[in-house]
Amino acid sequence: TLRTATNACEFIAKANQILGHPIEVISGEKEAATIYKGVAHTSGGLGRRLVVDIGGASTEMIIGEGFETKALTSLKMGCVTWLERHFKDRQLTTTNFNNAILAAKEMLDPILAQYTELGWNVCVGASGTVQALQEIMLAQGMDEVITLAKLKRLQKQAMLADHLEELDIEGLTL
Repeated sequence: TLRTATNACEFIAKANQILGHPIEVISGEKEAATIYKGVAHTSGGLGRRLVVDIGGASTEMIIGEGFETKALTSLKMGCVTWLERHFKDRQLTTTNFNNAILAAKEMLDPILAQYTELGWNVCVGASGTVQALQEIMLAQGMDEVITLAKLKRLQKQAMLADHLEELDIEGLTL
């Protein structure tokens, strides 16, 4: 992403020139606030919600009620960065999954108390990653509500492939 790219300044200068409009690289927190506004304006439901957006390089987690955010954070863990960090050998092993899960728990630990104390009534996924999971679940006859049991079921399916290149899960489009 542009927030972490070593050549971000050079890229932005060229892109500004080509597009004729300035590009603003926003912070992860501003991205989280923007994501929450979008969800608040496009989804119904009363009460407090946790919005999760799993991107390629970061994951935004926001608790809000109505149009107001109560807590927001941007964590440097995304589906691509986690793939590169924890599955760099391209193997879908128990060890790689356990390392990825442990690392995610460690990333979430600093916000756990605050988010648990605030609580939420509903969790909303706002990303292509969440949409892909829901499409896989629907293709397999499940409903679109993501649960730990369903994630473990999909993990077992993934682990039937020795390597990422051999991954064959019904509903997964690459």
